[in-house]
Amino acid sequence: MRKFLIAILLLATPIVVAALDVPVFDQTVIHFTPDDSSQYDSRRVFGMDNGRIAGTKINLPGRLWSGKIFGRLFIEPIQVDSVKVQDKWDRAGNIRLAQADQPDLELIKFVTAYGGPTEYRVELSHLAPLLKGTVDLRAFIDTWASPGWRVTFTLEYSKEHNPLPVDWIVPLIYEESITSEFDPIVMQVEIPDSSYRIEMHYLVSGHCTDGTDADEFESKFNVVKVDGLEILRYKPWRSDCTDFRDINPFTRHWPDGTWSSDYSRSGWCPGDWVRPMVTDLRMDLPAGVHNMEFSIEDVRPRDENDHYGYWRVSAYLVGWEE
Repeated sequence: MRKFLIAILLLATPIVVAALDVPVFDQTVIHFTPDDSSQYDSRRVFGMDNGRIAGTKINLPGRLWSGKIFGRLFIEPIQVDSVKVQDKWDRAGNIRLAQADQPDLELIKFVTAYGGPTEYRVELSHLAPLLKGTVDLRAFIDTWASPGWRVTFTLEYSKEHNPLPVDWIVPLIYEESITSEFDPIVMQVEIPDSSYRIEMHYLVSGHCTDGTDADEFESKFNVVKVDGLEILRYKPWRSDCTDFRDINPFTRHWPDGTWSSDYSRSGWCPGDWVRPMVTDLRMDLPAGVHNMEFSIEDVRPRDENDHYGYWRVSAYLVGWEE
């Protein structure tokens, strides 16, 4: 009888899984080398887009993690000597998940500092349903230098309690250059009957090809519609970029006393990660099939010198079921 009781107690005791860190990229070089994009490939990491994207397939814990998940990202420029780096400019980038027949999903969206190192720790617990098993992860920096930057990225599986685990995720869009020539992006989404809470995570940054005016320094309305009805209209903007001047060693000091890294921008600052715009859609997306539409108004058109404004945009839905 005693052995039987002990067996019952053992079965009833929850199994505590120790927290673990999963290295994804370890000082992986991001570069631009059209002649040989494979020169920095390793046994596990491969290059794409002439080296500006590093990819890897990695095995993550095989079940839905009950604790919290964090992404720890360290980005550093590659030194030429004690005072020079290979790429001194602020560059758009991300860590993202690639899935077959679906848009890529940005885990962390960022813009590098002007030639300085940056480090972020971002909670990714709401992406737990996708961060398990074998996954295809990408690291991207829009550099034109070779070599350009080193990226170290680790997924931290923490034992901290996750009070509201997500049940499902639907990637919506991933676009690296929405211009004035784009029509609204339209797709269908199906919402499960048992869903009681839905959020949209919208990640966006505005840019221009010649570094002047729109759309980097003049924000434009980002508009989202569901079944033809407008559910979101807002202008992404960051006015706190002066807070990051100290981590921008190659920021330019202009004659009027301003610094390049200080300027307010369309949803981003040099040297910081881009926070998603999180919108509650529980009233806008009842169960069933819906049409979603994404657009950006008044994007600066291409001029006679082939310069224009453009936007880097991604979005996904997360849902909770009863």
